[in-house]
Parts: sequence; C-alpha cells; structure tokens
Amino acid sequence: MDAEPRTPRTRLELAENIAGRGDLCRRMEAHVRHRFRLSAPEVDDVIQDVVLELMRYEEPVRDSEGLVFRILHLRT
Repeated sequence: MDAEPRTPRTRLELAENIAGRGDLCRRMEAHVRHRFRLSAPEVDDVIQDVVLELMRYEEPVRDSEGLVFRILHLRT
C-alpha cells in the first residue's frame, strides 16, 4: 500500500520537503524561471534562501504553499 504524502506541519518540515527537491520545489523553480526570468544558478540561490528562511523558526504552518510562495516573492 502506497502512503499518501503528508502535508508539512511545521516550517522545518516544509524546508526539508523543499530541500528534498519534491513537487513543491519543482513548482517553485518553474514559477521563478517563468515570472522573473532568472538563470538556473539564480533560481537555486532563491530556493536556498527560501529554505534558510523557513528553517529560522520552528512553528506550525497552516498554508504551506502560500507561505512558501510569499517568501519566494519577498526574496526575488
């Protein structure tokens, strides 16, 4: 039986999910490349900044995707 992916509950779990290059990370990369026309190394830097920002505090997350894309836009 395949386990259904669990939604990250904390900022740290969300950072681990993105660092693992999952689906959310791929969507973030595509969004940044399309919206801001950044090169691959610049996209990697922005994603790394988002992961580091998420790791700053261990607190619950209600809307993980919303939080990630908000931080992403603040970092670009």
